[in-house]
Amino acid sequence: MAKVLLIKKYKIGVDEMESGKKIRLKRLIGDNGKTIALPMDHGVYTNELKGLEDPLKMVKLSMDSGFVDAVLLQKGVLNMAADLLKKDTGVIMRLSGTTDLGPEPNVEVLVGTVQEAVSRGSDAVIYTAYLGAHKELQMMKEYSMLAEECRKLGVVFIGEPFVGHPDVDPFDEDYNAFCARVGVELGADILKVAYTGSEKSFRKVVQMALGIPVWIAGGPANKSTLEILEMVDGAMSAGASGIILGRNIFANDRPDVMLAALDQIVKKGRTASEAYKLFE
Repeated sequence: MAKVLLIKKYKIGVDEMESGKKIRLKRLIGDNGKTIALPMDHGVYTNELKGLEDPLKMVKLSMDSGFVDAVLLQKGVLNMAADLLKKDTGVIMRLSGTTDLGPEPNVEVLVGTVQEAVSRGSDAVIYTAYLGAHKELQMMKEYSMLAEECRKLGVVFIGEPFVGHPDVDPFDEDYNAFCARVGVELGADILKVAYTGSEKSFRKVVQMALGIPVWIAGGPANKSTLEILEMVDGAMSAGASGIILGRNIFANDRPDVMLAALDQIVKKGRTASEAYKLFE
């Protein structure tokens, strides 16, 4: 007989909680255990929104492409996009935020709850913690509490542990490997991490993730299309389980082709140069 935990007025069996997380993970993880996730949560962070001026248009494009396994949205746009999402699409709601206008860009605060995300149809939540930032301890505490709440409710917790110290290179391989380890130790089911610039250096990050899925963030949209494909190629070769790229997709002049090219690398194991041929 399964043990039962009382969470507010609802009784949820331990076995059911475990199956709940498994079911939700299936919607997040794509073919061959690899994932293409498209974050479109940038409207809270910045007003530089090339390609995302109309987020619903990009949601529709991503669904029509057939290449996107999961989307990451803020709560407001998630409400608007509900009718556009496919029934097997993984849904991630962001629970942390900050803006370009604020005095501390490396500090994020809670802007939602796990129960709220579930009520909006989410399979997972994501929270960013900047390690080494001024309010690191506050973010670590919130990160850990969300991980535990997700465990109780059977929701997937995606941890985003970034280097936040002002004097440290945000792409340093050793610090990012350490961030990955902290992210796992504090309860993440999936990690979203920065790519460290090379396959060799990124292997350290993957190793420190202790076997949980690692998705790379895209970062600023200041790379050429080929450079982005090479970044993804390097990450996948180093053992990444997927990508969660936003601006490097929706800010591309041909986002539909970009998604097809990324699918070639992430799902089909093609090289960056092979995938780039789709643009020719």
